[in-house]
Amino acid sequence: MASGSYDEDLVVSYREADVWSPATLLSKNIYSEFNEGAASISADGRTLIFTMCDKGRTFGSCDLFFSRKYGEVWSNPENLGEVVNSKNWDSQPSLGADGNTLYFSSDRPGGLGRRDIWYTRREDSTWAQPKNMGAIINTAKDDVTPFIHTNGENLIFASNGRVGFGGYDLFMSEQKESKWQAPNNLGNSVNNNLDQLSFIISADGSMAYFSQEFKKADGKLRSQIVQWPIANDSLVKNTSSYIFGRVTDAVSQEALKAKIELFDIFTNELKYSTYSDSISGEYFFALNEGLSYGVYARAKGYFFEDFRFDIQNSSSGQPDTLDIALSPLEVGASMILENIYFELASYELTKNSQSELK
Repeated sequence: MASGSYDEDLVVSYREADVWSPATLLSKNIYSEFNEGAASISADGRTLIFTMCDKGRTFGSCDLFFSRKYGEVWSNPENLGEVVNSKNWDSQPSLGADGNTLYFSSDRPGGLGRRDIWYTRREDSTWAQPKNMGAIINTAKDDVTPFIHTNGENLIFASNGRVGFGGYDLFMSEQKESKWQAPNNLGNSVNNNLDQLSFIISADGSMAYFSQEFKKADGKLRSQIVQWPIANDSLVKNTSSYIFGRVTDAVSQEALKAKIELFDIFTNELKYSTYSDSISGEYFFALNEGLSYGVYARAKGYFFEDFRFDIQNSSSGQPDTLDIALSPLEVGASMILENIYFELASYELTKNSQSELK
């Protein structure tokens, strides 16, 4: 690093009890002489989307890149591609808990203002053409730093194009019946006459972290990360819990890479899909509390395993554990289907059985 110059790097800090460790470099594979910043990580901690401004590797001034974690090692970054990235500024990603919906800010053509919030969805490994979130979210000025809560139903972002307290204020929109509602200002307990940006909320809805600008004694402006305790259910109604586990071969006990899918038992809707880590066999989901899920795990050459999992409201913050052992396919072997349900005193199957049968 040349004297008098600096660049942005991704760092990580871990909390033990109420103490955060000193920040250290996230990964040497991700570090470069260029700017890496504005990052988002999936709920399982294994997919990282971040911004890189390396003109030799971008389509525009800044692009969105991704890295995958295998065991304890982050892979070399790859550009998300020209379907997602544009020839303009693309930055400030927020990845949904399932890793398949991505929100970000961009000043590309086709928006409503200078910087707008866009989103894209992934099917299998392919990201779709990004869509503008429209006039419900975006204004004629700047709408930036989107954050999608773990529940997938609350979107918080910063804007200087709405009525507020001054500078960038933080707003929240709630999704109801698949439609985003008009955003509400988070109020003067969060916003002031300067800039507030990059608001995130813990999965249980109890704590928020964001960047707040303040004026120093010498009159200069400075930004710092602050935390804000949230009163119970006052901001996010539908909180989330976790399910964690390890997939192994039932005979050898070795770790397996398996596809794991979670369906809402009552709607038969696929909620989440992921793969267990190929080295450790570990997987992780963030799930909305108060729902029942059918959990299905499968790998080539093995019987699939199925479970019913009820996510109850929990204040412990600790994940529920569900280890999965897959049995190798063998001639004459059999399995039991768990998520099969019948109407009362009838042989007719209920709709709850559909995800299992499919």
